[in-house]
Amino acid sequence: MDTDGFPTFRVMKYGRTTHWTAGVSNELWSDCQREPGRITTEWCILDLPSYGRFSEGGDSGSIVFDYKGRIVGVLHGGGAPKFVGMDMTYITPIEWLFENIEKTLGATIDLD
Repeated sequence: MDTDGFPTFRVMKYGRTTHWTAGVSNELWSDCQREPGRITTEWCILDLPSYGRFSEGGDSGSIVFDYKGRIVGVLHGGGAPKFVGMDMTYITPIEWLFENIEKTLGATIDLD
């Protein structure tokens, strides 16, 4: 639960720059424009103040997982405007990546 009593989803990652860090999401989604005319929707992860920053430059591509060890996404980028005094990191959900791989390559991904 967050400080207002709303449910949150905590995640962790190991990045090249920041190493082990943890963050939290309240399922906030944001449109992200990294280059003109190309907008994607990404999942936002907020810093946990007691753990420091969730990501910094060089952490892109890190696997993000939940506290049960399940992969939930890949770190897309950071440096988003501060939201309620915390930095945001964008991650792409793993399901979206699998769907894109299947669509692009015509392959089926079976994790069982």
